[in-house]
Amino acid sequence: MAVATSLIPGLDEIIKHGNPDRRADAARRIAELYFEEAATLRPDHIDLFDGALINLVPDTEIASRVELAERLSVIANAPRGLVGQLAREDEILIAGPLLRRSPVIDEAALIDIARIKGQGSSAGNVRAADAYSRCHRRHRAAR
Repeated sequence: MAVATSLIPGLDEIIKHGNPDRRADAARRIAELYFEEAATLRPDHIDLFDGALINLVPDTEIASRVELAERLSVIANAPRGLVGQLAREDEILIAGPLLRRSPVIDEAALIDIARIKGQGSSAGNVRAADAYSRCHRRHRAAR
């Protein structure tokens, strides 16, 4: 996290003690930096973004998380922890794009999400159907 905290002065303090507005602003700035450089980032750099964003993104508005999920859903080297966190959200507008398209979510994660989120709510059932459908397509393509 040392490199990430040097990119945004006071990031460590914002993550630990910042108010929701400061945390959301930091999340937006870090996400934009990630998207600008995603194609050239090494795995250790992606891990730094992942570590910072996982702690900040939950404080962002739903619309911001929807946009973030849409953008991450098509990136092969998207931060895995953040993608997993967003894919498990109750809001289908956030989870849906990742469950349908993200190359980062493997079959085991899809099955786990379908099992956990498919119980109870209609949004959970839609997520479970998305995850099941994607697993089924992968299985058929592998034949």
